[in-house]
Amino acid sequence: MDTKVTIIAIVVSAIASSALTAGVLNVGTLPQTPLGDSSELARELAQLREDLSIEIQAREAIQRQLVIQASGAIPSASQTSIALQRREAELQTAQTAIDSNAENRQAELERIREQRRAERLARQQPDYRANQLVEAGFAREEAARIVQIESQESLRQLQQQYELRRARSEQNSSSNANLNPIRAELGDENYERYLEANGWPTAARIGSVIGGSPGEDAGLRAGDQITSYAGQRVFNLNEINNLTVQGTVGESVLVEVERDGSSVQLTIPRGPIGISSAGRGRFRR
Repeated sequence: MDTKVTIIAIVVSAIASSALTAGVLNVGTLPQTPLGDSSELARELAQLREDLSIEIQAREAIQRQLVIQASGAIPSASQTSIALQRREAELQTAQTAIDSNAENRQAELERIREQRRAERLARQQPDYRANQLVEAGFAREEAARIVQIESQESLRQLQQQYELRRARSEQNSSSNANLNPIRAELGDENYERYLEANGWPTAARIGSVIGGSPGEDAGLRAGDQITSYAGQRVFNLNEINNLTVQGTVGESVLVEVERDGSSVQLTIPRGPIGISSAGRGRFRR
C-alpha cells in the first residue's frame, strides 16, 4: 500500500473513531427522562443505534475501496495521468497524419489543375491536332490531310445543326423563348454579378476554332472570350447560337471579344461560326 493509501486509511480510522466517540458521548448525555416515560427513551436509543449502523457501513465501504485500490484494480492518480498523456500523444499523431493527407490531396489537385491548363493551352495551338497525328505515326502530309477532312466534316455537321436550330426558331415567334429565366428577372448587369458570385464564366470562352470556318475567317482564336454578338450581351455559346439563327442569314454582325486583357471587335456573317467551348467534342457550333 503506498503512502497515499496509508494516509487515507488513517483519516478514515480517525473519522470512524470520532463517530464512535460521538455516539458514546451522545449516549452519556442523553437527557434525563423520567422512568415512567420509557417510550421516549426507547426511541432515542433506537435513533442512536441507527446512526451507529450508518457510520459502520460507511467505514466498511471506505475500507473496501482502499483494498481494491491497493490491489491495483483502480488506477492511481499517476497511472491515470500517464494514460491521459499516452492518449493525447495518439490523438496528436492521428491529427498529424490527417493534416499530411490533406496537404497531399491539395498538392495532387493543384497538379491536376496545372496539367489541365497545360493541355488546354496545347489544344489552342493551330497545329495541335496535326501534331497529335504525327506523334501517332502519321507522316506530316498525311496528318495535314486528315485534319482537313475532319474540318470539312465538322463544317458539314455544323451547317446541319444550324439549319435545325433556325427551323425551330422560326416556329417559335417569341424572341425571348430561349432567354434564361434568371437573366430575364435580374437583367444583364445583375445577372453578370450573379454568375460571378457563383464562380461561373461571364463570357463565351472559345476552346477551338474549325479550320476554314466563318469564325476562323473572321479572326476568332482559341482562348478568346466573346462578350457581345450583334450588339447583345452574351454569357455562353448557347446564347450565341440562339442569336445566330435570328435576323438574315449572311448579314454582317459585330462580335466583341476579350483577348489578352484587351477588347477586340470583329465582323462575322450571321450563321454558323465554327467554334466550341473548352472541353467539348470536335464538332462545333
